[in-house]
Amino acid sequence: MSVHQYIGARYVPYYYENSLDPSSTEWEPNVNYEALTVVTLPNQHSYISKKAVPDTIGSPATNAKYWLDTGSDNAYIQALQDQIDIINNTDLPAIDGRLDRLESISEKGDIIAVFDSYGTTHGNPTGDNTTIPDIMQSLTDRTIRPIVASSCGFVENAGGGTFYDFLNTYLTTLTTADKEKITTVVVAAGYNDFGAAKSALRTNMQAFYNKCKAELPNVNQLCFGYIANGDDGQNVPTHSTKAQQMTCYYNFKEICSELNIEWLENVDCVLHDYNLLTSDGHHPTVDGKVALGHALIEAIEFGYMCTSRELIATITADSGRTITKNGNIVSRIINNETFVTVPQYMYVTIPEAFTQNYQEITIATLGNSHILHPFSRLVLPMAALYETASPAETLALAGNVFIDPDGSLKVGVYTPLGMRNKNIQNILLIGNGTLSINAVNG
Repeated sequence: MSVHQYIGARYVPYYYENSLDPSSTEWEPNVNYEALTVVTLPNQHSYISKKAVPDTIGSPATNAKYWLDTGSDNAYIQALQDQIDIINNTDLPAIDGRLDRLESISEKGDIIAVFDSYGTTHGNPTGDNTTIPDIMQSLTDRTIRPIVASSCGFVENAGGGTFYDFLNTYLTTLTTADKEKITTVVVAAGYNDFGAAKSALRTNMQAFYNKCKAELPNVNQLCFGYIANGDDGQNVPTHSTKAQQMTCYYNFKEICSELNIEWLENVDCVLHDYNLLTSDGHHPTVDGKVALGHALIEAIEFGYMCTSRELIATITADSGRTITKNGNIVSRIINNETFVTVPQYMYVTIPEAFTQNYQEITIATLGNSHILHPFSRLVLPMAALYETASPAETLALAGNVFIDPDGSLKVGVYTPLGMRNKNIQNILLIGNGTLSINAVNG
């Protein structure tokens, strides 16, 4: 029996194996490539070699004689792959829980949705009557029953009562048949209770949800979504201190766990996009109301935000500094995860000296400080190298790059004694791709 073997030029594409990471197909310089070799670049494009490529040829993106761009839609494919990876990495019990939720949707009835002034038209242009309850109603066949209590919360009563008081008044208007139709109660608020003691929050939340269970016999879903943020004109929360807002957020989350109230994960991430708050600095714009309506329905029905969103933070150098960069910091939220992508490099001039063993230098301000949770401090996947002006030398030191909650971009500098007090000429920040983080905990 004879065996046929093909001898000749390659005719099947070959996926390149990166020498540093064999699981990656990323192009490397100073490598000879065979014809029909497939490589990728950090811009998420893939390229295939038209013929043998000498090791002296540069990036495929600028050498069309040797390379053909075959993947201009890879960004979309990557987004789909990210979602698949999230599903693959999810615990099976969590998947089962979501399947149970989907199976029971058809049996669910009306939704009572409780809001503070976020549930009104506050901040809308004249004549625009869009509200979050209206958006929610447009997305579901279930009847939305809004209770709107401006300037109120579980503890705060400046608007004429607490949420409990407004719920109690509303329930007196319903017939027994109406009450039997209600299966979900959601409270979407938080701003007005930022100064409340945790004990008072727990007591009043317990009373509120006990009332629901006592008077609404078919309620099988009690949930809370934190939708509150603010600004002082510089992308910084307006509450007395950021610590108070942070305390309020985590108080709510812990109390929900203690009382077995479903916490709607990540709906607050909508308002990390400062553009959705600019009606007056803390009330959402119409676009913000639409985004919150989608987020709430997705969280109620499916247990997490399905929507993929992309926020781009422009980088503005602080006074006395200049930045050369090849891109912005980008944050994509897919379901419960945030993917932060940093520029491949940024070159920053620093007209000062390092004077301490460790210090943090603010180099820039992000145009969207709500790209992350406002209380998280994120260490970006970037390394920093420092160059001195006089005498000229490169300090072979790697430093961390941070985004602080106030939206500032900082470099943490460790400087040995012999290298202190030397004027710094440049800091080179070298990006390292995409960092996946939990969108709430940072």
